Amino acid sequence: MRERPNPQSTRTAATESSPVFRLRSAKSGVDAAAQVNGEEFTVLKDSLVVGDWSATGRAPSTRRAYDSYRALYGKLLADGSIVAEAGQGRLTFDKLRVLWSINRGL
Repeated sequence: MRERPNPQSTRTAATESSPVFRLRSAKSGVDAAAQVNGEEFTVLKDSLVVGDWSATGRAPSTRRAYDSYRALYGKLLADGSIVAEAGQGRLTFDKLRVLWSINRGL
């Protein structure tokens, strides 16, 4: 994941016309919105995410993946990209680009 340097100047016509996708989970309180731009999902500002990363997994590969996600989540909290409010996380920036993983075999 990475933050765009200037979301307004880098927005493309494809993003402008892309539908907004929603990911909601009542159990975890997640309510995130995103748009597709080429091979990237752009998660929109004020999307609600989990309040903390507590998943552990059983298989070694799952534990490694969750450890990586936990470290990234901690970094985003530390740099202010995500703020924790009443047990919920909220994205504070205009856009966050999440690389499409199909072409990378992830």
